[in-house]
Amino acid sequence: MALLFFMEFHAYLTTSATKTVELDSHYAQHIWIDFDVVMHELPCKYTKVVVRDIVGQQELDILDQRITKERTDVRSGNFKGIHTENKRELRGKGGGGGTAGEERHSHTADGGWEHPELEADWITTSDEFKHTDFDAVIKYHDFTFINFYAEWCIHCRRFAPTWIEAEGKADAADYRDKNGNEVVAKLLRINCVSFQDVCARLGIRAYPTVRMYKRDGTFAVYHGERKLDPIVAFFKSFIENEAIQMESEMVSHHSTLEEGCRVHGELKVRRVPGYFLLEADSSLDSLEPAMTNVSHRVNHLW
Repeated sequence: MALLFFMEFHAYLTTSATKTVELDSHYAQHIWIDFDVVMHELPCKYTKVVVRDIVGQQELDILDQRITKERTDVRSGNFKGIHTENKRELRGKGGGGGTAGEERHSHTADGGWEHPELEADWITTSDEFKHTDFDAVIKYHDFTFINFYAEWCIHCRRFAPTWIEAEGKADAADYRDKNGNEVVAKLLRINCVSFQDVCARLGIRAYPTVRMYKRDGTFAVYHGERKLDPIVAFFKSFIENEAIQMESEMVSHHSTLEEGCRVHGELKVRRVPGYFLLEADSSLDSLEPAMTNVSHRVNHLW
């Protein structure tokens, strides 16, 4: 009796897992895959959702999809924003040609800038743009030639017509670096009376001060003549003697981007044997397998 009690009590305290495989009785030609997966250290732009055949060699067609990619913080896992594929990513998947320069510095159908807030002069705080992120302007262009001025400065007033003419001339031209890569280059003005805090942070102490910024935030000060031809010549020469870092170069360690990705949604596929996969892949960058962390958590998959 005591032995029976012990065995029953032991069975009560012991957990066991059972697996059941059932044959689906439905005869529909298509099925929906519903999933929610978190890639802890793989950015959304490198997270590819695919369905492959049973051998794993051929990628199967996805007939319909409703997928959301959420950028997450690597350390905390907190939500950082919705990832949207830009035109360069879509082009890399077969959506057409074009250069990085054309994409980041392009015009709309009516002739305006694709991102006017990053192309506009910083003249006043009361215009249609907020002008709150100087670093975003610098990172948007490969080269940004900036005239820091003050409204009360007589030298700035004399210089203004020449600079405005140079801006127009630069906007109408194409520029390439020493390797022949097309670059995104722009001339801008910043009014240090309206944007005193920005100019103070940047160490602007005299007007006009003209700096040539590179995308990484480093800059060279222009000390040449305040005339159209020398300004345009310096702008062109500086670019032609620099080599920009192409976005398609090898990414050494993706966790340095400090982003993971939560991918969730639904896929409609044909009802055939196969695999649902989240792959580390990119049509724009060459990923280093040894440095790519694809650890993940499956919230649900059915």
